[in-house]
Amino acid sequence: MSFRVLLQGSGAVLLLLVLMFGWSQAQTWQIKANLASIKNQFEHQNAKFAVLDRNLAAMNVDTAPQKELAKLEQELVALQKVVDALTQVRKSYTRGVSGYMESFSRQAPKGVWLTGFSVKAGGDEVVIRGSSLKPALVPLFIQQLSVEPTLSGTHFGLLQIQREQSQTRYVDFTVYTGNEPPEEVAQ
Repeated sequence: MSFRVLLQGSGAVLLLLVLMFGWSQAQTWQIKANLASIKNQFEHQNAKFAVLDRNLAAMNVDTAPQKELAKLEQELVALQKVVDALTQVRKSYTRGVSGYMESFSRQAPKGVWLTGFSVKAGGDEVVIRGSSLKPALVPLFIQQLSVEPTLSGTHFGLLQIQREQSQTRYVDFTVYTGNEPPEEVAQ
């Protein structure tokens, strides 16, 4: 009996080993199948990412709205400058030329008369033309104009005095703001 028990025990162990080997082979086969499936999914996802990456690289970003916004902002800045300039002219030029005419008439000394004047750019460009019996009265007239509120801050940079003919009793003068006569006045 002992050989028979040994043989039965050995058979049982052998059967158990065969069953364990079969079970481990099934598990290995299942793990290999799962691994192959995961590899397949991984490669499929990598292919999708590669396509997305190529599409993203080839995608042109539409910058037209940003360019249009920048253009509109520049136009707004330019229009604001125009509004500011017009506001400045309006503030400094509210009375028109009548204020200048009053200033000229109040400050013109006896022996000086005006033959014309022009005021442009809100008072930044002023040209005064006139005549005087004495040339020395012209600088006095210009000096007296500086106390007038209408001409406050106006700087006359150019004075031209000339006598048409040597026998005439008067001189003609032209006074300009700035250091050069304006183009339309220059002769």
